[in-house]
Amino acid sequence: EKSINKLKECGLNFRDFKHHGINPVYFAEKVMTSGLVLNDRLTWVCFHGNQDFGFLLKILMNENMPPTRETFE
Repeated sequence: EKSINKLKECGLNFRDFKHHGINPVYFAEKVMTSGLVLNDRLTWVCFHGNQDFGFLLKILMNENMPPTRETFE
């Protein structure tokens, strides 16, 4: 919730994204066929990007995020 509020404070309009953004299934299809995932020659590097990768995986797998971290442990 804090992250969403911060993004809204920075000017992101989620209502506009919902109506004028890219369909998540279309986005996932394009990412999967782009060579950016499942590529042994590519290394992803991020700084505090664990949630970003989590949401990317959510979109690519077309599933909801687990409700808690314990699901991964």
